[in-house]
Order: sequence, then structure tokens, then C-alpha cells
Amino acid sequence: MVATLARLERSGLIARGRHDRDGRAVLIALTPAGHDAVRAAGSALAGGNERALAGFAPAERTLAVALLQRMASNLETSR
Repeated sequence: MVATLARLERSGLIARGRHDRDGRAVLIALTPAGHDAVRAAGSALAGGNERALAGFAPAERTLAVALLQRMASNLETSR
């Protein structure tokens, strides 16, 4: 976790600071660049989903999403 946060901080995506009342606590916040990266990732994900579901009827899209959610749930419960 520490290495991941350090990498995000070096990349300018997060900023770390100390908690006012608890010196042991570290506060982590997205920087403006971090917010931009989250938006870009969301747009990329939406575009990928749209390409994957191209040509599917609305009912087929709904079914595909429901089946994928069940698969994800199965993987979570099998850990």
C-alpha cells in the first residue's frame, strides 16, 4: 500500500498530509490531476463497455450485465 501511494504521489495524483489531531494518521486526497485521471478512467471504461456491448439489444445488455455481476459475486465468495 505504501509503495502504491508513493507512486501516486510522485505522479502528482494524490497529496498526503498529517491529521490535525492525530499525528499518527495520514490524510490522502486526490489532487486536481488525480481528479482528472479518475474522470479519464471513467470515460475510458464507459467507452470500452460501449464497444463490448455494441449491437446488443437493451434486454441483452441488461442480461449481460446481470450475468457478469453474478460471476463477480461467485469469485468474491469463493475466496
